[in-house]
Amino acid sequence: LGSANPRPVTPSTLFNIFSVGKAYLTIGILRLVQDGKVRLDEPVATYWPEFGKKDITVRHVLSHQSGLANAMPREGTLDTMLDWNGMKKFMETTDAEHPAGQQTKYHYLSFAWLCGGIIEAVTKQPYDQYLKSILTQSDGDDVLHLHTGGLPEEIESDALAVLSIVRSDLEGSMDAAAEAAKREKMEKMKQLKAKQEAQSKEIESVESKDDKKEGEEHKQVLQKYKGREQLMNPSVFNMRKVRDAKLPSANMHASASSLAKVMDDIITKEHALTTDTIAMAQKQQGEVQGAENALLDDSSAFFGLGFQVHEFEHEGRKVFSFGHAGLGGSLVICIPDAKLSVAFTTNQLSQNPATRNTLLKIVFEEFNLKAPDSVLR
Repeated sequence: LGSANPRPVTPSTLFNIFSVGKAYLTIGILRLVQDGKVRLDEPVATYWPEFGKKDITVRHVLSHQSGLANAMPREGTLDTMLDWNGMKKFMETTDAEHPAGQQTKYHYLSFAWLCGGIIEAVTKQPYDQYLKSILTQSDGDDVLHLHTGGLPEEIESDALAVLSIVRSDLEGSMDAAAEAAKREKMEKMKQLKAKQEAQSKEIESVESKDDKKEGEEHKQVLQKYKGREQLMNPSVFNMRKVRDAKLPSANMHASASSLAKVMDDIITKEHALTTDTIAMAQKQQGEVQGAENALLDDSSAFFGLGFQVHEFEHEGRKVFSFGHAGLGGSLVICIPDAKLSVAFTTNQLSQNPATRNTLLKIVFEEFNLKAPDSVLR
């Protein structure tokens, strides 16, 4: 598990999978669509009456086009972000930053509260209980090591992979592909810096207001970014209270085998979702533009309905995958035409996950797949 966690990995070792969890939230919404309980182009408020934005549809939520990508309470702290019911209520009343459908901006955290809120409003049960009911095979003997609603109390710390950040030396000899990847990462960092500068301007703007209001408003702006920026620091996800919280867009815990098994059951047994539902979900909905790319791993993939989709070549044909990548290298990717589901989990977070890419290349070659650069970056 690495220097910060010098123990061997076991089949039940649990890894924080970050945004990979969005794929499993997506399965929950798509199952409701498949069962006729939800329609993609109906307003979210049809199913969640307290959600006061009539122009935002279920499709907008799944395709990251709702306008709520950066929706955070002004007074938001880390504890605020970890309050599941509190954040659902905030989603109900907050305003969108742009009209629904006009822009695609990656909903790095808010995807959890939006999708989870829809699931709970429709099913009248906690979203994690619903996901467990549709993802678990009733006739299977295998234990599914996938926790979608925070860690249960009985999970001991020695079952968890401690997160660490790999600070690789990127200097030295690199081939052309590596150089291109480095340039792409540098551009992402520039975009993120521009976003941070915009945040600084917001903080500075409150200082120009009258003295009576300045203190409280300045404090609220600082708190807003404090809570969000804490969740942008991967080491915060080692905290037990963060692991235990419901934040399924960023803190599901799983083993790689369980992630892959769920996807394999879908494409080989049509468990949870049918072939037709997956084909519908693979159709392109939008591409993330601008600084939001800096918060999205695999930003060169396009969005289907909730899933990230890549274009592969398989036996001379163009085929498409579905799945999602997560911060630091974790990934689940499923290619129905090749009957392949593969997952990679890691606690040693890296911008350039060389070990993952080496393993993926071996798997793809075995299945006669030519992978795009958007996967093997």
